[in-house]
Amino acid sequence: MKIYRLLGFTAVMALVVLAGCAKTYKEGGKAAASIQKVEQEAMVGKERVNSTVAALDDMFNNQQGDLKQQFKTYSKSVDKLESQAKRVRKQVDNMASQKVAYLQQWEAQMETVESASIRQTAEQRRKSVEGMFVNVQSEMAAAGKVFDPFMSKLNDIRTAMNMDLNRNGLTALRSVADQAKADAKVINSRLDGAISALSKASSALTTSGG
Repeated sequence: MKIYRLLGFTAVMALVVLAGCAKTYKEGGKAAASIQKVEQEAMVGKERVNSTVAALDDMFNNQQGDLKQQFKTYSKSVDKLESQAKRVRKQVDNMASQKVAYLQQWEAQMETVESASIRQTAEQRRKSVEGMFVNVQSEMAAAGKVFDPFMSKLNDIRTAMNMDLNRNGLTALRSVADQAKADAKVINSRLDGAISALSKASSALTTSGG
């Protein structure tokens, strides 16, 4: 009877451990999915930056174009870029939350492991994963620091053109437009770094990754 009870207790404990592992696995899946979403939105964000700069260029450099239509296209591009920036920020915040949940669950599970060598290996792996998250967040933050003043310049140009929509008005704003285009190059460089980091982190956390 005692043997049966012991076997029963062992089975229950095994189920508890498996349930905990399953929870950690699910948290890992959520973390990987959150990274993938940030990567997707960041790629769309880069496209929006480029299309806005293209509209800006057309308005300032295509003297034969219909200025009203050029301005309309530019204004719509700015709106789409602002909307995409909000989507990116939302996904970055979600990724940060998923990272915390995943790493906390990971730590909780490691406390149940008796083998010191396995705990050490798992801790090294956890630190590596945490480092990937930190790298991604750092790259996105760097892009964000340049993006905000870039967005401010774009909106200032739009506001000024709303009041003075003519070629002379454009001439007065050319230096601001040139600064905005310079900002866009830095943003694209930062986004490339972020997208690369996101891709590596996603691959490392998915079942097909490293």
